Amino acid sequence: MSIKRIIFIGNCHKTNFWSAIAKQLTFNGYEVDWILVNRSQVHDIQANFAESKILYLPLSLKASGSFGDMKLNDLVYRDRRLRFIRKDGLRYLRNIQAPITDFLMNGHEALVVGELTYGYEMVTHRIVNSLPGFYWCSPFLTRRPQGKFSFFYDEHFSREIDIAYSKVKAIIVDQPMAMDYVAMNKNHVRDMSSGGYILRKIKTFLLNTGYDENDPTWFSNSRSDKLKKNITWLWNRISYQFVQRLFVSELDLSKRYIIFPLHLEPELNIDTCGRYWEDQMETILKIWRQLLPNDVLLIKEHPVAIGNRGFTWFKKLKGYPNIKFIHESQDVVELLDLVEYVFTISGTMGLEAAHKGMKVLCLGSTVYDRLKNVTRVSINDFSESKNIDDLYCNYGFDTLELDFEDFSTLIEERSFYGDPEGDVVSNPDVYSEVNIALVAGAFDSVCRELN
Repeated sequence: MSIKRIIFIGNCHKTNFWSAIAKQLTFNGYEVDWILVNRSQVHDIQANFAESKILYLPLSLKASGSFGDMKLNDLVYRDRRLRFIRKDGLRYLRNIQAPITDFLMNGHEALVVGELTYGYEMVTHRIVNSLPGFYWCSPFLTRRPQGKFSFFYDEHFSREIDIAYSKVKAIIVDQPMAMDYVAMNKNHVRDMSSGGYILRKIKTFLLNTGYDENDPTWFSNSRSDKLKKNITWLWNRISYQFVQRLFVSELDLSKRYIIFPLHLEPELNIDTCGRYWEDQMETILKIWRQLLPNDVLLIKEHPVAIGNRGFTWFKKLKGYPNIKFIHESQDVVELLDLVEYVFTISGTMGLEAAHKGMKVLCLGSTVYDRLKNVTRVSINDFSESKNIDDLYCNYGFDTLELDFEDFSTLIEERSFYGDPEGDVVSNPDVYSEVNIALVAGAFDSVCRELN
């Protein structure tokens, strides 16, 4: 017996993409339900789905039943919106637990689909894991192989749903799309540097587009919130240009180099995968404390993240000996040829380094921490180890320790063609008929095999 009910959890612009997938799945005979937090999106979804198929969870929701014992302080601390309204955020995450549980149990067993970027999604994830017959998945692109995605079941997006993929392959049509993760990032960089991007920000501010004071996501940002956020972002982008950044050709080759590539904020790698490593300056200093006298720690800003941190942020690190900043446009291949260790929370540079057989230390759970040349370390490991070499060789969590060929085979077997992320900036073809069919087909395949 296969799963025939799918529940999508709305998440800002991702909701529109889920709606396109849901229409295809409904046509294929699936029962589709919704958990939504934005009033206008409720109205949009009601155009195609009955009101009884929708659970609406506004910030103003009142308590209507008992709630479980979850570590809610942790969820509020890392939530992109609730961290600014902590008291109301804790109340909200308590109040939604009973309605979510009742909504799930009032129907058939189901596959629940969400992104885990907000607290209400994390609460739902934990409730789903406590109920027999319910399954969670977060579909995200794989970095290798390109043009494919996997369904992840854990909070860190590090482990794929393990089903009989050999059976699945016979069900869907393998039709690759022209996607390149590096090119997709470049699309974002170009967009953020364009005049059109600034004009869209101004328009959103003036019109207060999408504003909903009862939405627990960033749509709840008031005009004053948006103004403060965008002025900070613009000033950081301008002042960042005064940070002294180096290219590989300017570095002293007699030194040993270690690199920590900065992550975009807010972003999954920090908000979810990197919980307890959110303060990247503190993380850098933890790594710096492991350096030997001839070691140099390189810090490279992510091109998409320019605006997160300005001159003042980097100036604080400049006072620490043996920390240098790498130009964001520096070719990554040349950079990796120079360094001996890569520290990352769960970033793509770590995967690229692991692919080259380099020494990688991950601070959070990742897809590729199963590689034998990747070590995942804890905060306690930092204090116990003698230096970076000792940290890499003698500490860390036990993993499968796969070589890259076996790891690639595993990912290949547990991934599908298509793009499930709904980002039209990075991939304009995401709403194409081909992509919608591929993603919906993958959902159909997983639901057939889950039981």
